Amino acid sequence: MSLFPDNLRVRPNAEFAFFEMSYAFGRSAGSVFTSLAKAASESAFRFLVIEPDPIEYYEKSFGQAADLVFSTSSDTAAIYANLMAAWPLGSPADAPRFRADIVSWSSPSGLWWGWGEREFNLCAIGTDDRDLLDVAIDSMALQGIPSFTTEGVLANIVSLEIPDQDRLKSFGARLVSTLGYGRTRSI
Repeated sequence: MSLFPDNLRVRPNAEFAFFEMSYAFGRSAGSVFTSLAKAASESAFRFLVIEPDPIEYYEKSFGQAADLVFSTSSDTAAIYANLMAAWPLGSPADAPRFRADIVSWSSPSGLWWGWGEREFNLCAIGTDDRDLLDVAIDSMALQGIPSFTTEGVLANIVSLEIPDQDRLKSFGARLVSTLGYGRTRSI
């Protein structure tokens, strides 16, 4: 069940930076999300597995939904990376790093949000606040996570994940119509 890119049209003034989902579950990503939360003057951020279903799969199988809140303490990035690779306890094969197909991140205030889909190896961070987007882009650069604009993500990530040219063109057209070429930035 792919939801990209249609689900990104959250707010009319939102801007986005894209990155590869392969970076989404490590310490570097934990640092990026912690930096965003701190820049937004928030003490936490939320991570949610959308697919497999957080209730039907995770809660029924492991007693807890895949809905995790991380405080912005000094060791948040390490805690985040550890949980992404080892939660739920007793079933590391079901950890988000290995099992999550669609995920999201958000701030309590909704000042920034993120979305990722394994099918396209693609994540987006969105915000209405240009300064927060700069924090995301700068933090990704510091953490060694390449960020991409709409054009860059189509050429450098999505084209590798969607070999069928008709499907790639359709996805690209939907992404551009949803976001517009002038609405994304990268380093």
